[in-house]
Amino acid sequence: MRLKTPFRTANQGWNCLHRNNPRRAQDHFREALRLNPELEYARQGMLEALKARNPVYRGMLAYFLWMGRQSGRFQGVFIVRRLFWREAGAQPRREPAGARSGSLAVVGIGLFIHLSLLDRRPMFNLLLRLDRFGRLVLARGERVASNWFALCVLPALGALLAWAFTGYFSMP
Repeated sequence: MRLKTPFRTANQGWNCLHRNNPRRAQDHFREALRLNPELEYARQGMLEALKARNPVYRGMLAYFLWMGRQSGRFQGVFIVRRLFWREAGAQPRREPAGARSGSLAVVGIGLFIHLSLLDRRPMFNLLLRLDRFGRLVLARGERVASNWFALCVLPALGALLAWAFTGYFSMP
């Protein structure tokens, strides 16, 4: 019989995350933290499992975990082919170049690229602060970073909403 060790239990939690099962992962991370409350590997895993309850983050996490298992050359080829070549060549143009739906597609692709390149932890930590258990798992620095993120993003969201409702865009 194998003894339960906190590190092995946390590994089981990460395996559940790789299989896109955040609820089961939370159980493993909770047990690992019970065995060793100071285990940072389990704390980080619990954060990821809690954030993975959000469907947007779950999809991104599954994508990034999958891409992390691929070679670097494959990652670059996959992203370029998926985002640019297929979109540009496979779809015939149905609308004028300045149509709003085309602009929204460009904004969506740009948002995905930025989320994949930037540190997205403060954004999802901000969402995690609304959860009663998630609040307890965040470290002080993570809470401060999520506060700064909120202060930076609120004006951008306001401008995006104004553009969506009015359609007016002006550059000084």
